Amino acid sequence: MSTTVTTQAELDAALAAHRDDPDAEIHIRSTAGVWLEIGDTGRCYVQAYGSSTVRASDSSTVRASDSSTVRASKYVAVHLHSARATVEGGVLIDLTQVDERDAREWCDIHGAEIVGDTALLYKAVDGEFAAGHSYRLTTYAVGSTVTAADWRSDHSCGGGLHLSPHPEQALEYRTDAARMLLVEVDLADLSPIPSLVSGGAAKCKVRACRVLREVALDGSELAGAA
Repeated sequence: MSTTVTTQAELDAALAAHRDDPDAEIHIRSTAGVWLEIGDTGRCYVQAYGSSTVRASDSSTVRASDSSTVRASKYVAVHLHSARATVEGGVLIDLTQVDERDAREWCDIHGAEIVGDTALLYKAVDGEFAAGHSYRLTTYAVGSTVTAADWRSDHSCGGGLHLSPHPEQALEYRTDAARMLLVEVDLADLSPIPSLVSGGAAKCKVRACRVLREVALDGSELAGAA
């Protein structure tokens, strides 16, 4: 789940609500020059966008993007995603040279399981195993290979079957999902959609996928599933 905040009050409320959620992301888009203070972020990530300015302390974890400024105390982990960002202090993890458009690196960044030359991803669907209701209705029958009729090999939304590395992220794009599917894709057919393009939970698009089985909405094994 991602939450966007612009003020200290909104940030404090978001941290209180999501600090124990490892899949939560808090996006800071404050006005340039307005400093927001971050203490212990718990298990969630805080990401600074645009020209936002952040002071981070305790055991917080921050991602610095765009032209943001982060001033961090000694034990703060700062993931640097932009060469234009300014980071002072903290423990720097420089990701500016990581190619998020490379399929295998994208899987490594987001923790998607790789098996040989394939990746295991997730798709949230309705009770009839369908998705794409607002664009192109597609059925993902268990055991079938689904191919995108509109495949476009680029790194923007649209033009392919959209999947996520984890069930929680898939649910971000289909909050009323009734079923969750585990699918297998060839890395050669996977086009990552970078986080700064998607603007939300991690996702990619693929030319085709093989629907392996239904799982529970949280990704756990579903008793009696096909």
